Amino acid sequence: MTARSVIRQADIQARCSARSCTVRKGAISLDPVDPDHVDPGTNFVIFIRDQSLFALSSNLEHDEAGLMQRLPELAPGDAHEEAAEGAFAFNPNAPVFCPGQAPLNVQPETIQELHEHWSRTAFSWEAESASTSVLTWFVDQFHPHLRTCRQPRIVRLYEDFDTWERTMRAAWNDLQLPGAPILFHIVLPVPPHTGPEIAAHVLLVQNPQDAFSSSVISVFEANAAAARLNCQLTITTQEHLLLEHLIFGLGLEGRCLYPGAPSICEAWIGTTTLRQGQPHPARDGDGIILQLRRRPNFQQQQAQRNEGVNLLQVGTQLRTRRERRLTHGLVAHTHGPPQEAPEPSLRVVHLARASQDLPFLPSYVEVQEPLSQDKVREELQAFGIHCTVLLLSTEQVALCLASTATADSGQRHVAYLPQQEPWTVHLHTLTDSLMSEVEHMRHLYGLGYEKAVILQEVQCEYNFSEIHFTEVSGAMQLKPPVTKVLPPWPAHQQQRQCAQMFYPSKHVDTSDCSLNCGVNEQDLLDFFNSSKGCAQLLEAALAPGDFLLEHVPGHAGDPFNEFCDWGAKKEGSKGFYLKRPNLDFANWRPLLPFLWMLFDISAGMPPFHGTGTVLLRGFLNDMQLCAPITSPVHDGTTCTWTSPTQEEFTIDYVLIPTTWMECCACSRVLAEFDLGNKVIDHAVHAIELKWKKTCSMPSLTRLSKGDFDRTRIRQGLPKKFTHAPVASWTTDVESHLTGINDHLHEQLRRHCPRLRQGPQRPYIDETIWQRRQQKLDHKSQLKTIRHLLRRETLARILAAWRTPTTWQQDQSYCFGTTLRIGILKHGLGFRRQAVLLKDLIHKNKAAALQEVLSHFTSSTAASEIQQQLRPFMGPSSKLKQGMAPLPIIKDAHGKPCTSHTATLNRWIEFFSEMEGGERVDETTQRMLWRNNLESLRSFILDIPITEMPSLVELEQTCRQVEVARQLYSLLLKIAIQGQEPLEHKGGYLIPIWKGKLSKDCCQAFRSILISSMVGKTLHKSLRTKQTSLYQSYLHPQQLGGRKGISVVLCGHLVRACLRVFAARNQPTAVIFIDLQEAFYRVVRPLAIAGPWSDELIATMAKRLHLDQNILHDLYAHLAEPSAIEQAQLTEVAQKAIQALHQDTFFALPGQDDRVRTTHGSRPGDSYADVVFGYLMSRVLKSFAAAMEHANILTTFPEDPSIDLHSKGFDDAAQQSQTLLGPCWMDDLAIPLTAKTNEELHQNLCSATSSILDTLRSHAMTPKLGKGKTEILFKPRGAKTQAFRKQLFGPQSPGCITALGEYGIYKVNLVNSYLHLGGLTHYTGDLRREIRRRIAIAHQSFNKHRKLIYQNGSLSMSRRSEIFSSLILSRLLYGAETWCIQDRKTKEYLHCAIIKLFKRLLRCPADAHISDEEVLHRATLPAPAVLLRVKRLSYLSSLLNSGTSAHWGLLNQDQAWLDLVRDDLQWMGDQLANSCGLGNPFKHTERWLEIMRFHRGYWKRLIRRAREHSILLTSRHFTCVAAHLRIRNRLQEQHVWGPTDKKASFASSSIESFGCMLCGLRCETLAGCISNQHLDMDRCKTLNCTHHGMGDFLLYKQKDHFLLQYARAEIGHDERTLNLIQQSIDRLCDVATWPFLQSPPRQTETLPTLSEIEQEFTQTVVRNQGVEFPRPRSKERIFLHVFSGRRRAGDLQFYMEQLFDQLCPDGTTLCVVSVDRVINQQWGNVRLQSTQEFWINGVLSDHPSSDVTMDPDFLSMCRAMISRTFGTIIGPDYGGDVP
Repeated sequence: MTARSVIRQADIQARCSARSCTVRKGAISLDPVDPDHVDPGTNFVIFIRDQSLFALSSNLEHDEAGLMQRLPELAPGDAHEEAAEGAFAFNPNAPVFCPGQAPLNVQPETIQELHEHWSRTAFSWEAESASTSVLTWFVDQFHPHLRTCRQPRIVRLYEDFDTWERTMRAAWNDLQLPGAPILFHIVLPVPPHTGPEIAAHVLLVQNPQDAFSSSVISVFEANAAAARLNCQLTITTQEHLLLEHLIFGLGLEGRCLYPGAPSICEAWIGTTTLRQGQPHPARDGDGIILQLRRRPNFQQQQAQRNEGVNLLQVGTQLRTRRERRLTHGLVAHTHGPPQEAPEPSLRVVHLARASQDLPFLPSYVEVQEPLSQDKVREELQAFGIHCTVLLLSTEQVALCLASTATADSGQRHVAYLPQQEPWTVHLHTLTDSLMSEVEHMRHLYGLGYEKAVILQEVQCEYNFSEIHFTEVSGAMQLKPPVTKVLPPWPAHQQQRQCAQMFYPSKHVDTSDCSLNCGVNEQDLLDFFNSSKGCAQLLEAALAPGDFLLEHVPGHAGDPFNEFCDWGAKKEGSKGFYLKRPNLDFANWRPLLPFLWMLFDISAGMPPFHGTGTVLLRGFLNDMQLCAPITSPVHDGTTCTWTSPTQEEFTIDYVLIPTTWMECCACSRVLAEFDLGNKVIDHAVHAIELKWKKTCSMPSLTRLSKGDFDRTRIRQGLPKKFTHAPVASWTTDVESHLTGINDHLHEQLRRHCPRLRQGPQRPYIDETIWQRRQQKLDHKSQLKTIRHLLRRETLARILAAWRTPTTWQQDQSYCFGTTLRIGILKHGLGFRRQAVLLKDLIHKNKAAALQEVLSHFTSSTAASEIQQQLRPFMGPSSKLKQGMAPLPIIKDAHGKPCTSHTATLNRWIEFFSEMEGGERVDETTQRMLWRNNLESLRSFILDIPITEMPSLVELEQTCRQVEVARQLYSLLLKIAIQGQEPLEHKGGYLIPIWKGKLSKDCCQAFRSILISSMVGKTLHKSLRTKQTSLYQSYLHPQQLGGRKGISVVLCGHLVRACLRVFAARNQPTAVIFIDLQEAFYRVVRPLAIAGPWSDELIATMAKRLHLDQNILHDLYAHLAEPSAIEQAQLTEVAQKAIQALHQDTFFALPGQDDRVRTTHGSRPGDSYADVVFGYLMSRVLKSFAAAMEHANILTTFPEDPSIDLHSKGFDDAAQQSQTLLGPCWMDDLAIPLTAKTNEELHQNLCSATSSILDTLRSHAMTPKLGKGKTEILFKPRGAKTQAFRKQLFGPQSPGCITALGEYGIYKVNLVNSYLHLGGLTHYTGDLRREIRRRIAIAHQSFNKHRKLIYQNGSLSMSRRSEIFSSLILSRLLYGAETWCIQDRKTKEYLHCAIIKLFKRLLRCPADAHISDEEVLHRATLPAPAVLLRVKRLSYLSSLLNSGTSAHWGLLNQDQAWLDLVRDDLQWMGDQLANSCGLGNPFKHTERWLEIMRFHRGYWKRLIRRAREHSILLTSRHFTCVAAHLRIRNRLQEQHVWGPTDKKASFASSSIESFGCMLCGLRCETLAGCISNQHLDMDRCKTLNCTHHGMGDFLLYKQKDHFLLQYARAEIGHDERTLNLIQQSIDRLCDVATWPFLQSPPRQTETLPTLSEIEQEFTQTVVRNQGVEFPRPRSKERIFLHVFSGRRRAGDLQFYMEQLFDQLCPDGTTLCVVSVDRVINQQWGNVRLQSTQEFWINGVLSDHPSSDVTMDPDFLSMCRAMISRTFGTIIGPDYGGDVP
């Protein structure tokens, strides 16, 4: 207990507040703060003395030398007057009376003491009960295994202290023994690091023993910076506690007690220190602190020995922080405590005793600035120390000398000052008069500074010298820190007093149509009282300007920002100003995006209905009004009526809209306004409104809706967009949309106007525009003069005809001459301006292009690059040409249309038939639309609001926050009631040529719908809300429309099937399905339900040519639930989709009426692929169900992810997955296989007929023409030749005939098919696909060749980046799925890509340049690296595709997996020295985790590996090219002799071709056939036929066609066949034909480094006496090791100081540091053996060289090493610094 607790228990706090109270236990006084152990039954005596007497005695006993701190003295006026004796007074500190609860003073002592701690930390939230937590420990002193407790348990204690013991016992029920006694002890002193809510530590001791005591120990690890809490635990020791007991009990004897222990253990109980060998009486509940600190080394012990004894300063008074005076100034009128004068700045000066005659000194003294020796001496005199002070130059250390010290003594003294510790000094008296720098370093070495470097020597008084030194140490070189300029903070907002945010409505909800929020008004009140919300909510609820959003980037590290973060966290965890909300955010989180609708009535939201409110307040809330008299704006009294009893009331209000509140400048009651009443009872309330608004009047000349510049929308509209009032919820959608469109167009015309005059190109400046104007002026003058000259010529002819003799020839001649001179003048001017204009345009265009391209990076998308480059391509007036006219086509009878009307009618007829259209006028269309709107309306709805798209989702779709708020109410009208404006249901239809067939037929065109962008935005927002349901309904193999799935995956799955089946040697077939006008012929009721009639179905069947059987099945499908109903979309979502596809129409340019469509998914709309996806999924599921019984489809294991260790063998026990085939929208590929060719043929016919029947039964028409629906078939296995002849022979039909329910289908058989942009071959061969991609790349290159790729004004790096984005992306489309197996195809692809690179470099076609040089100059990766990068990027997208990647199939594709494994190994090798991912096959999960969850980092790793490979290639080329240049230079000087090397060719590994009669070898078979060998005349003479067999034989190694021919002719005569086989083998042997052993013609390629080194080794260098010019300067190179980066104290440090002495003749000095050799023996250059090792190694590097090493070189190297390291070795070395 403490003295304060005793006084509090005695209830005499009031008396002790004005007197001095002392509590004694016998002769011992209790400390007011530090608790003491008290046994039961202890007697306390409280002494109460008068404060004045105590103060007097204190003054009498005051001693200046007192070292003890004293309590602050209280001012006499602060104490309250003691109450009169005997007078009754309430005790404000009395405990709360609780009926039925025993008072606290009868509780056990432990509970009373615990209550004191509880009352100090307990708190409560709102109406909760106060509570706090305690940490409880449990030990059992009888049972040894329970004498230690390592983990405490937290117990929550509430106000009822009667239950505390039971609560703490219940926390340890698992360890309690029945009937065992348990004692409770409060742990004192309180253990450190107790949390903010932990009141105390309580120790529960079960079965207490007198011989033991249990204590709570806190173990700290101390270092130079701070002490860190390591652990806390409770242990049981002997009653007489020894420090050794604690150390052994904690297992720390090895660290503290044993010899050589690295740490020192210290322990305290309160202020008592536990020492070894000295027992301490311990008690249960002691709080012990045990600290481990590192044992000091020798230098630290020496420094501690030199330190003096620290003495306390005397004569100091403690200042109290409690200010008594509450006013200041001359008179007591100025509030606040008196202002203190600023404290003087103090400096700490460390003291060093420089004389043995002086007493012990304090460690330091504090001296006021500025420092001086006299101030230090005066401060020491205050300590009673008289000496002479020498303040050193660092002003941190002062030397104390004897008072008799003089400068005449013969001794000299040195003060060594380390730079790292400026407060430390080492004193030394010199034996000699002077010491060299080396001697100083040797002395410091003896003090423990092994790497000391002398920096400066300063002479001082009294024969002292200051030696400033530093101790260097190796460290990594750091880059200079870059100072980060923090962006400015936003401007301060105007502070306003915010009223209550939400008021419930007084109206009762009577509507049958509602958006159900799922909460009531009380829930909303609780929510808004908790100050929670979201951005849209705050923006709508607060006044304009009260809520601002501003991006503040990069304030990390800003002290103000860090302080705000820290303060917010602390306030949230410990403060009481932020109340804990009583909310369940699991329910509120989905509602947060919609709560703003309660406030923003101006956004056209439906009204909110609630119950229960005050009449006036409810009226104000409903009408969005406010009373300024109740706001902080009001000034003065609020009384507007005075009753006859003179009571004041406020009954008169001026109400204004809440949006006007910020305009209210003044609000007050006008008492001076005379109302003229006899009795003054009413007062006038007046307000003043001030506002500023910019209004615009419509122009007299009305602008068209499209009169704005589209290119300026992104820059001008977002910043200057102004809000407009949105139509109310009851406004019809047509008027609603008209208001939005008018406002948007007005904003666009205002902020993004179209320039009437001026350049259209960004590179046309004012100078060019003036030049252009001058050129046009010359052109206009030329036109005028030529017109006058023609008139004058005609006049002369007519005049001469009329009167040939009297005609005025002189005037006409002069006028004509003048005109001709004008033509010459303006012609020359026109030509001159044209040339100047062309040059200026060329220069400005190049500069502007350079500026645009400088902003492109390697991550810039190709689409963005093309968009930015669009102003530099094509004519500038293309947009002024208007819409292109419709192409002239043929009518339905094949005859050309003769008029524009006939052409338009033909186009309308064609597209109407495609979409089931009917021509109606605009009035009829609008009437039908209005009638359908009425039928779509629902009058009874209860929709959860979370089913609606939120404003955030619409903002993300619009990319514009302000526009989204304007459109949100219109979106809700569509989503809830299906009320879509007619303008969003259609648009203009533009024919686009497909690139196939002739342009005079409609079938060669497809249509694109140009509709409202606002409508597309709303449709996209609705689609985004339904994405999850849509993707869950799709078939597993239906990949189109899934988020994050690439179209390349479809082609990959097809190629993987072909490769897997080929590896298994199974016959393979793939059915490719292509639908005719797939998106236009969608039967909407099958996909999205909706009304349909027999007339509609009959009309559609007639247009689609459906027979009766198909019509019957179609009716059956229509009777079933639609696709969206099977997908379980909500009724509201179904109605919204149906409404979007009702009353749709289109019109062609020039058409006056409309075409009302009934089927189709409206291509060009956001819902087009969704509607088709629903229907296609229904078809695929029906087809899969039909094929499941026939067991035709292929199955693969259902693997969850990639298996890099897969061997390609599927596990039979593993669950399998049926592979129907990848489907991307209307492109479907169905791979099939079987055991035999016959079985596969049967399955193929069944699958073909089934899928075609299923499609036609859903009114989808497959195309069976060429290039449409086709089949790839690859027979394998037994009877393959016969089956191939049957399918592909000359008598074969070339198609597969399948018998279906609706007829016979004949599907073409092909060997390749163009599928989703990639050419798929039936064998998996890629040669045709690669040739096609190469052609596309060259075509794209030619498109921008002059502008970008071969533009010399652009840097090579910039051109390479754009080349990679635009050309390589098209070249390598689908390359991530390629598996090139043959060498020729790889070489072809390599050469084709290198050829593209050469075009980029503008290299001539016949230029002899190696591939390595091309890659070096283009800074592009090798072709093989390009393929690796594509596969690695694609692998990450595959891993994020989930089960859609079909890993069961891809894991069987070993050819592709081998490439991926090799790519990963290549990437690991590239990143081995810059990344810690490790080997990809040993740490596979780590690599896969990065690919899945850190795609951005994975892309950076790929880019790093790609750049590293480029640098490696460039380095190799640079090195090889340098060697070759040296060789060529030596050859020119005739120094390089012939190379002694023999070409050896391994005939067994090289294919050989040649002509036997000519005796000439060729590299390839094509070389022989194309007559490229030389002896053509000799071949003709010998009747050598090159195109037939004849006497000319084409030989190819290991060719066995002759053997096959012999077997076919001879039969099965084995003896004859063996003889023929031996003859063929002998003919196939290269040794039989001598001409085949000659070396083939070699192509010029860059040699490798090993070949160059071999050539250098074998070359004989001839010295022909050629004199080489001598160098014109001298260089001295010093080579040394173990110096690291440049720093003070290394060899270079000293060499630069002595450079002028060593090299006075201008010699260049170069100090080279070799870093580093990590070896204990061979890295220590101080050893003689190590020196010999390195020097001998230098000599042994040239064993075969004629160069001999100078004997002096060895001694020079040895001296060099010795001088480098000998200066710090010690006294054994007697040399000096080199």
